[in-house]
Amino acid sequence: MADLQVFLEEDFDPKAYINAACANKPADKALDRYLAEMEMKLHLGSDDIGLYLEDQSTRATQRIPVAARELARIREDAQSVRASVATALSKIQETNKPTTSSSTAATLAALEEIDDVKRKMESACNTLKEAAGLSTLFSLVDDLFTSGDLSRAADALAGIRRGLVVVADSVPEFQDGRARLARLEDRFSAAAEAPLAAALTNQRGDEASSLANMLSTMDRSDQVVSAYITARCAPLWSLWEGYTAGTPFVPWLATFYDQVLRSVAVECEWCRTSLPDYYPHLVINLFSSFFSSTDQPYRARLAGALTGAQGSLLPLEHLEQAASAVNVFVNNLRRELIDAGAWCSSGGESNGNAVDDTKQQEQEHIQGCWQVLDIIVAPVEGAISQYHDKEVHYLTAEMPRLLAPVRELVAAASSSSASAAAAAGKLLSLHAVLGGTLDAAFGAATAAVARCVRLTGGTSLPTLSRVLDRVVQQYISAVQSIITNAFNGIGSTNLGSTSPSKTPGGAVPSVGATGSGSSAAAIPEAVLPLLLVVLKMQRRLDECTAEIVQAVSTAITEVLQGALPADIPASEPVPLSALRLQTQSGLRRQLTTFAAATAAAAERASSDSTYSVTSTFLTAADSAMADLALAVDALAERALCARVAGHFATVPALPEWHAKPATSVQLPSFTPYPLQYITAAGEYLMMLPQVLESALSTEETAAVVREDERGADVNAEHEEHEEDSTEAAELVAEWVDRAALASCQLYLNELKKLKGLSPQGAGQLAADIEYFSNVLSTLGLAVPSGLAAWQAALVAPDTVALEGLKGLAAGEGGTDEAKIAVDIVTKLRAMELSGNGGRT
Repeated sequence: MADLQVFLEEDFDPKAYINAACANKPADKALDRYLAEMEMKLHLGSDDIGLYLEDQSTRATQRIPVAARELARIREDAQSVRASVATALSKIQETNKPTTSSSTAATLAALEEIDDVKRKMESACNTLKEAAGLSTLFSLVDDLFTSGDLSRAADALAGIRRGLVVVADSVPEFQDGRARLARLEDRFSAAAEAPLAAALTNQRGDEASSLANMLSTMDRSDQVVSAYITARCAPLWSLWEGYTAGTPFVPWLATFYDQVLRSVAVECEWCRTSLPDYYPHLVINLFSSFFSSTDQPYRARLAGALTGAQGSLLPLEHLEQAASAVNVFVNNLRRELIDAGAWCSSGGESNGNAVDDTKQQEQEHIQGCWQVLDIIVAPVEGAISQYHDKEVHYLTAEMPRLLAPVRELVAAASSSSASAAAAAGKLLSLHAVLGGTLDAAFGAATAAVARCVRLTGGTSLPTLSRVLDRVVQQYISAVQSIITNAFNGIGSTNLGSTSPSKTPGGAVPSVGATGSGSSAAAIPEAVLPLLLVVLKMQRRLDECTAEIVQAVSTAITEVLQGALPADIPASEPVPLSALRLQTQSGLRRQLTTFAAATAAAAERASSDSTYSVTSTFLTAADSAMADLALAVDALAERALCARVAGHFATVPALPEWHAKPATSVQLPSFTPYPLQYITAAGEYLMMLPQVLESALSTEETAAVVREDERGADVNAEHEEHEEDSTEAAELVAEWVDRAALASCQLYLNELKKLKGLSPQGAGQLAADIEYFSNVLSTLGLAVPSGLAAWQAALVAPDTVALEGLKGLAAGEGGTDEAKIAVDIVTKLRAMELSGNGGRT
C-alpha cells in the first residue's frame, strides 16, 4: 500500500501527488495501464483504512466509561432531570479523570487523522479518474466529429477541459493539451455554424437552444450572437428593400416602421422562450446592427425626399413627417425593449450577489436601449441639424415671390410708354398691393417659428431667430427699394416743384388743369397710405418677435426642465428633443443662454416702454424697418410739400419786393393784402387735414376689404379696423404739423434768396408772413422763431433799419434762426435805402 505519511501532510495536493507518480512511472509501462494500477492500489488502500477505522471505532466504544450510560439514562428521565443534573455532572467529572481523558483524546485524534487520509485518498482517486480518461477523450472526439454527433462531441470537449484542469503541464503527454483543446473547439464552432444558422433562420427553438448552450460552455457566446444577427437580419433587410424607386419615401416610412415593430415583438417572444440566457441583449444587438447597416442608405433616400424646387415647402413638410414617424417608432420600440428588460430582471434571485448582478444587467440593458434609439434617429437628426438651411431656401424664395406683383406694378408705372399721369394713377394702388404682401410675408415668418417648435421642440430657435432676422431684413430692404424706385421714376415732375406761373403775385394754375397737375395731385394720395403700411409692417414685425419670445418661454423652457430620457417611464413618450439634449453636450448650454437672454429682454420691455424686444432678436430687421420708416417719411414730406414748394419757388423773382410809390406825394399807409402765392399755399395747408384723412381712409377701407376677402375672423377684422382707424387719426395730426413746419422751412429758404426789399416790398412781405403765421396758428402750431424774426424786422421803422434791426433778434428769443433772419432783413433793407435795391 502507498505510504500513508504523504496523505497526512497539511499541504497535500492530489494533482502534485499524481504528477509525481506519473513522473516516476517505469519507462516500459503505458501511462493508461500505470494510472489504472495506481487507481486500484488506492482503492485497496482506502478499503483497508475503512476496515481499520471500523475496528478501532468498535474498540473505542467499548472503552467509553459507564458515565456515558448514566448520562443517557438521566437525559431520558425528564421529570427528575433537575435532581439528577448534579449527580450526572459529578459522575462525568469523576469519569473524565486525567488518565481516562488522555486516552480518549488520543483515540479520537488518531481516528481524525485516519479519516483525513481516507478523504485525501478519495480525492486523489477521483482526480486520477479524470486524468486517466484524457487520452481516451482526445482519441474519441475525432470520431465524434466524423460522425457529426455534436452533442457527444461537446460533452467530450467538456470532459477534456475538466481533465486539463486536474492534470498539470508537468506531465509530458498533456503539455500541449490546452492548445489541442482550442483547436478542437474551433473545429466544433465551424461544425456548429451551419446547423446553428439553419436553426436560427427557421426559428427551431430546441435545436438553436441546444447548440447555443454547447457554444456557451466553450465561451463562444459571441458566435451565437453573430449567427443570430446574420440569420435574423435577412427578414429585416427584405422589409427595407421593399421600397421601390419612385415611391414617396417619407409616407413609406410609416409602413416600414410598423412592419419592423411587428418583427420586434416576434423576435422578443422567440428569444424569450428559446434563448432565455441571451434575452434581451440578443434582440438589442440585432436591431442595433440592422439600423447601423441602413444608416447610409436611409440618409441617401431621405436626402432625395427632402430635395425640392427653390421656394417649395415640401422639403420642410417631408422632414416634419419623417421626424414624426421616427418619433412614434422609437417610443414604441423603447416600450418593447424596456418591457423585455423588466422580464429579464424579474427572474433574479433574492440573495445579495444576485440582486447586484440584476441591477448591473438592468443598467447595461438600458444603456443598450439608448444606443439602439440613437442609431435609429441619427439619419433624421442629421437632416434636422440642417433644418435652418431648408428654412432659408424656402423663405428667401418666398419673400421675393410675394413681392412680384408689387414689382410688376412699379415696372408698369415707370415704363417709358406710360405718361406721368398714367404712372401716378397706377401708383394709387401701390399701398393696397404692398399691404397685401405683409400678412403673407410675416405669416411665413411666424409659421417658421411654429414649424421649428414642432420639428425640433424649440432646440433650433436660436438659429432660426438669426435666419428670420436676415430674411425679414432682406424683405424690408426690398420693400424700401421698390418704393424708392417707384416714385423716383416720376419724381422730378411730380415730387418737385411745379413750373412757376408768370402771373402777378406768383399764381399757380389750379390743380387738375393739366396732366402734370393731375399727376401731382395723385402723388400724395399714392404716398400717404404708405405711412399706414409702414406702421402695419412694424406691428407685424413686433408680432413676429413676440412669437419667438413666446416659443422660447414655453418650448425651450419645457425642454430644459424636462426629465432625462432614462428617467421617463416607458408609458410616456420621449421627445426627440430630449434625446438631442442627451447626445449633444453643448446644446443645453446654448439653449440656457438663449432662454436667459429672452427672459431678460422681456423683463426689460415690461418696465421700459421705450425699449423694443425686436431690437434684441431681429436686430438687422429692426434697423431695416427704421430705414424704411425714414425713407417713407421723407417721401411723404416731399409729396405733401410739393405744391407748396411750387408756390414758394416764385418768391425770389416777384417784382413786388422792389415796388416803389407811383407818386412822390405822401399818401396814407394801408396794410397791403397778401399775395396770391402765399394765400394759395395757406389754403392748401388749411385743406391738408382733409387731404390726409381722405388718403388714409382709403388705406383703412382697403385693409378691411383684404381681411374680408380672405375670410378673416369677424372679431379680428373689427380689431384690425379699429387699430387702423386710430393709427390713421394719429397720422393725420402728426403729418399736418410736419407738413406745415416743413412748408415754413421751405418759405424761409426761399426768402433767403431775395436780392433786396423796398419799403413797400417790406410791407408786402410782412403782410404775407403775417398771413402765413395766422395759418400756422390756426393749425395749432407755434410760429417758428425764424419766421417771427422776419416779420418783426420787416415792420420795424425805416429810421432803425440801418442801425437797430439787429437788436430785435434778442427780442425774438435769440435763436440762431432769428439772428440770421434779422441779419438778412437788415441787409436787404439797407440795399434799398442806399439806392442799391435789387442790384448787386
